[in-house]
Amino acid sequence: MKWLKHRAVQVVLVFGFFTAWAFFQSRFTSLYTEPGQLPLPGVFSVPYHFLICYYIWAVATLVILWIRPRILKLSFPRFVATHLMLGVVVSTLHSVLYYYSTWALLEHGKAKPFGGMSPGAFLLTEIRYNLWMYFTLVAFIHLFDYYKKSREKEVEAISLKAQLSQAQLQALKTQLQPHFLFNVLNTITSYVYAQPETAVQMIARLSDLLRTSLHEPLAPEIPLEKEVAFVQNYLDIEKIRFADRLNVELDIPPEVGAALVPALILQPIVENAIRHGAGRNMEEARIAIRASLQQNELHLTVSDNGPGFAPGASEGIGIRNSRERLERMYESRQQFRIDSRPSEGTTVHLVIPFRLQSPVAEGDQESQ
Repeated sequence: MKWLKHRAVQVVLVFGFFTAWAFFQSRFTSLYTEPGQLPLPGVFSVPYHFLICYYIWAVATLVILWIRPRILKLSFPRFVATHLMLGVVVSTLHSVLYYYSTWALLEHGKAKPFGGMSPGAFLLTEIRYNLWMYFTLVAFIHLFDYYKKSREKEVEAISLKAQLSQAQLQALKTQLQPHFLFNVLNTITSYVYAQPETAVQMIARLSDLLRTSLHEPLAPEIPLEKEVAFVQNYLDIEKIRFADRLNVELDIPPEVGAALVPALILQPIVENAIRHGAGRNMEEARIAIRASLQQNELHLTVSDNGPGFAPGASEGIGIRNSRERLERMYESRQQFRIDSRPSEGTTVHLVIPFRLQSPVAEGDQESQ
């Protein structure tokens, strides 16, 4: 519904709607017009005073639409007071214009409009009706706005689920790459007789990793400790593959363990740090994952001591997907930054709002 945000489209739709309403109102009124009654001038069988009546409402509708964002920011008492003031102004203005435009069309009062009602009596009657009309119009606009926002949230939720599924598939694709499985299975084979406990441990880690990717239905957000546990399974396998060359540092304070993070947000970043960063270091490869709470924000960093890269280098699919997911989920309340220098390693910084998992949501996840 983005096209509805254009003012030109709004003007056309609103005036078109009230023009149609004026036409049908004039048809309805003509059923009760006595034969020989003085006809009113108009266009396409619609009296001008009907058009004036409903075009005033069209202008009022556009004004409400365009100032609605500012009114919604007001406190509830000021919100109500503003609409009461606008309701009185619009109702009075409409009543005055409607009466005297009809009076002018009837050859300046040669035929008295509205059954000969005096201006005062007409205005009192019409203002009451117009107030009801105004608040009905405001209610309809706000209800439509609520419906539109609900639809946008539904579309956003579907998009986030699709991105989560894509992240799961991407994570699974990484683990199922032929060279990855070949290296893991080859390493397991070499430990079967010499160190059977280590081989069993690697098989268990690989099983946990694949089970998480394939079978566990992840919510869009999960506790950080669960996300780190998933990454730990991946790193444990990589540690065995790299023998003593891979050193992993985890700094996750207990107070942030229950913080909600996008599911599978760290795995592609860590995988990228190993494949394109620390994994290329022929000596000790270091990966550091840190989390901290700063001013009600969760700060996450993934660092490596790889060769780094020059500014302007293109991002891989995993990094790009992670950045886009944060933008969609948190909009302007997130940060995603990459600091890298040739020969000095790379650090990926993530900043998201600090939120804890509710007990109800936690129980739902455990039941799954």
